Amino acid sequence: MKRLSNLKGWIGFAVAIALFLTAGVLLSGDKPKDYKPFLSESPSPTGTKALYTYLGQEAPEVSRWELPSDGLPDGSDQLLIMIEPFSVPTQEEIRGYEDFMERGNTILLIKEDPDGLFGIETDYTDMFTNNVSLGQRLFRTGELSNVRIIPEDDEVILSDREGAIATKREFGTGQLIVSTNPQWFINNNILKQEHLPVFLSLLKEADADDKEVILFD
Repeated sequence: MKRLSNLKGWIGFAVAIALFLTAGVLLSGDKPKDYKPFLSESPSPTGTKALYTYLGQEAPEVSRWELPSDGLPDGSDQLLIMIEPFSVPTQEEIRGYEDFMERGNTILLIKEDPDGLFGIETDYTDMFTNNVSLGQRLFRTGELSNVRIIPEDDEVILSDREGAIATKREFGTGQLIVSTNPQWFINNNILKQEHLPVFLSLLKEADADDKEVILFD
């Protein structure tokens, strides 16, 4: 597999995608189609088509998953990416996702406030910052939301001085990675500040290079 964490290659591709999407919006004589935010098929500024297209170029198999969680593919070494889900999953749906992870798969959940999902708890701060850290490395980002994840037995991946921004939790032989601030990864923002390196860091934590299949929920 190509290296999904290859920053140089990503930047060249992402710049081309950004220019294409911008030109498409500006030059279109028709009213742009309305899309809901965060959709992987959406080329609008609030969509995530750039990320989906990039992964489709780099990974062996990438597809959209639109079926119930209890029908997720059997097997292991798969990555399911969920960016700001539109609805709150039911307990039955949560169980389907947990079974998926327990079989040796990974879910990357990027949600503004993931409180209550998979037992995740959050807190709020009145302080707003523009930097997150991964160990000793500091990323300059857009302004963070006021949501912070309360880690229990979780590994903290990204944080600022107010608390955790991304965490990792084991589920059987799989894992759950949760991050806030999904707005960093939409088409209009992915190339701003250091949002791209942040996303690549999340992919690295999810062992995306070793996954046989990547799904977008």
